[in-house]
Amino acid sequence: MKKYLTQVCAVMSCLVILASCATHKAANGEDKAGNNHAEMTLERQMLSFVQKVYDRQLHSKNVVGNMSCTINADGKELNVPGSLHMRKDEVIRLQLFVPILGSEVGRIEFTPDRVLLMDRMHKEYVEARYDQLGFLQANGLSFYSLQALFWNQLLMPGKEHVGEADLTDYHVDLAAIKRSVSLKQQPGKISYLWDTEKANGQITAAHIGYATQDNNSRLDWTYSNFTPVGLKSFPTLQDILFTIVAGANRHTLRLTLNMSEVTTNDQWESRTTVSSKFKKVDAEEILKKISQIQ
Repeated sequence: MKKYLTQVCAVMSCLVILASCATHKAANGEDKAGNNHAEMTLERQMLSFVQKVYDRQLHSKNVVGNMSCTINADGKELNVPGSLHMRKDEVIRLQLFVPILGSEVGRIEFTPDRVLLMDRMHKEYVEARYDQLGFLQANGLSFYSLQALFWNQLLMPGKEHVGEADLTDYHVDLAAIKRSVSLKQQPGKISYLWDTEKANGQITAAHIGYATQDNNSRLDWTYSNFTPVGLKSFPTLQDILFTIVAGANRHTLRLTLNMSEVTTNDQWESRTTVSSKFKKVDAEEILKKISQIQ
């Protein structure tokens, strides 16, 4: 069972590495003063569509759902039951359970100020600020970029939330069958692209790419099986694929969350308190967990 937690920790760690790139500030230096009438009309059409995408975001404070979690690391697959608890601007929590018995075996919790990984079977845990994780420190992870991805929303580099004033910073391919939305200015070597439904602006996938001289990383986050939650809808099937290519080596990590019985239940604590019976492991142990996957 420890292998289960090791693989899940590896998946989420790799996801946050790439998602952390979204914290770099993007600057839009376009000067629209010289735009002609046709260009202004195109800008208005793009802004109208991005507004449609923006208006689909979920307003509920809480999202809770049971789920089956499928983890595939370089072709090796396992399935475990679990649950997802999210409270806007407070926490993203994934809990993993022992099949059949139903007892919790592991927990992964993201809050604005920390990452918590718990191995209940061996009574070990990792708790650290994002800037304490050596492999994330260079990029400076934002909790809010992960939150936008889990909540099926647009993200804006360097900001906690996307506001209406930010919508002009997105470009829309109006000719696409499924209209794509991207940031007009790419910060460094990072690219952001969202697939959306042409008719209603629903986000169906998010693609984040990060290229350096040594490797290329890509995060593809696909959404489907939307269900009503309040007045909006939420994707109960989320497929998260992380790919990294370094030289001749290619590695893939896939996490599929298939949720059921999604509610807005608020009767739960947003902060996990770790028992004194648990042993704290140094944050760099996350890297060891990743390196142990065969």
